[in-house]
Amino acid sequence: MTLAEVSKSFRANMIIGLLLVTPLVVTLIIINFLFTFITDYLVPQAWLQTQFAIVYRLAALIIVVLGLYLIGVLARNIIGRSLYRLGDKVMTRIPVIKSVYIAIRQVSESVIRSRKNMFKQVVIVQFPRLGLHSIGFLTAQLPPDIARHSLGMPEGQDYLDVFVPMGPNPTSGFLLIVSRQDVKPVNISVADAMKMVVSMGAVYPGGKDSLSPSFLDHVEAWMNHHPEASEPSAPSPAAPP
Repeated sequence: MTLAEVSKSFRANMIIGLLLVTPLVVTLIIINFLFTFITDYLVPQAWLQTQFAIVYRLAALIIVVLGLYLIGVLARNIIGRSLYRLGDKVMTRIPVIKSVYIAIRQVSESVIRSRKNMFKQVVIVQFPRLGLHSIGFLTAQLPPDIARHSLGMPEGQDYLDVFVPMGPNPTSGFLLIVSRQDVKPVNISVADAMKMVVSMGAVYPGGKDSLSPSFLDHVEAWMNHHPEASEPSAPSPAAPP
């Protein structure tokens, strides 16, 4: 093996190692930041200057976990529910504070709803114009009174709420109100359809790439398509005499 080949192999392995380690390091940094941020408010600063600071931080974190557990247990009985409703009523009546509290509560409620099968079925709709088809997710059936009186939709039809996500970021997209006859259900799972959206069509149900490649596979594919990343720079041509 020549010196150039050794150098190329070394650079390629170093880049792959860097790309693989980066997500782990960033995750650990975020966890450490959250751990420090939370415990700084619970442990006196004088205690944090001693050699037992990590012990105090771990004890504070355990107390927080146990406290959340006890709150959950209390909230699931009659007395806890009554106390929660009372506190919720008070918070929603305090000026300024109620706006922040209600907004955060609505975000939490939306997360809970999204985990309860928010996407009911995968469908195909003609969007953004006739002749072009997009993958969408059926979220709900529009109540007839809202369709007629609030939105002014024509009578005699059922209307469905369909969310069409944008790839590769499925958290953004378009909410369509479509008549039932213009919605075509498809026989694939929500998970498979979401993979199609995130991969921008590169991964599809039943295809040979239906098994999601690992991060290492992506890194190696990137290296294969960008060989210049692992090749040493070519020496500059010598100037003519």
